[in-house]
Amino acid sequence: MYQNIVIGYDGSDRSEDALVLGCRLAAATHARVTIACAYAGIDHVRGAVEASGEAFTGSPAKVLAREAEAEALDLLVTGSRGYGPVGRVLLGGVSAKLMRIAPCPVLVVPRSAG
Repeated sequence: MYQNIVIGYDGSDRSEDALVLGCRLAAATHARVTIACAYAGIDHVRGAVEASGEAFTGSPAKVLAREAEAEALDLLVTGSRGYGPVGRVLLGGVSAKLMRIAPCPVLVVPRSAG
């Protein structure tokens, strides 16, 4: 089903949810995972999956969309904006922009209820 998945990660609780779900999808489909990290705690991410680092500059949505196109990605996974119960379904700035510009499907993971 999926061969190449990118997970957007920034250290927030919402991106933790995206990391968990994205890694589970990758394991279930034997996909290669790339984590796009905009966070100083990259070692935490490396513990979740084997990753290699590469630096990119620009807005997160544009960088993710550009990488998705360059790498022929099958899926982008990102967290949603977290503003309480209503926020579980709202798209944040990066997610909303990705939905418009990404060359592949985008999975926006709702904020966990716990």
